[in-house]
Amino acid sequence: MPICLTGVTLETALKASHIKPWSQCDNKDHLEPNNGLLLVANANSLFDSGLISFDASGKLIKSKFLAKDELVLLLGSSKFSLSLN
Repeated sequence: MPICLTGVTLETALKASHIKPWSQCDNKDHLEPNNGLLLVANANSLFDSGLISFDASGKLIKSKFLAKDELVLLLGSSKFSLSLN
């Protein structure tokens, strides 16, 4: 699973996040590598809570409930993009 967004490689700071929530997955989805993102803990928390997401091209989408300056404080930038399969 590629490390997303920040490039952080410190394993203890990374969390695996599921694109399709685990509770909504069947056994095939549980094992699907393309259903996962490896995110730094702050980004994982924002993603899981719906404050950030990604469009079909991988560009970060920020919720209206998350101020841009807060996003920058939490992740170091407000402009991120993922390379998606």
